[in-house]
Amino acid sequence: GSLEPMSLPADSGETVNALFVSMDRRIPKIRISTRQLQNDLENLINMRIVVAVDSWGRLSRYPSGHYVRSIGKIGDRET
Repeated sequence: GSLEPMSLPADSGETVNALFVSMDRRIPKIRISTRQLQNDLENLINMRIVVAVDSWGRLSRYPSGHYVRSIGKIGDRET
């Protein structure tokens, strides 16, 4: 799947949130929180990535997860 930005803070030390959107629409969006630099996150937004679900609170709309690895660029045939 790929990342959809939720909020991009101005300060590089803040937590950045994004939603992972799976290519399989049966899988819910997954909230990813990271302290990576904004440029690194913007690079991931243009990539197909793999994430893992860590938890899903009873009152949370989305499960929480973390980035595992990149598969390749969106639109690249080899991806």
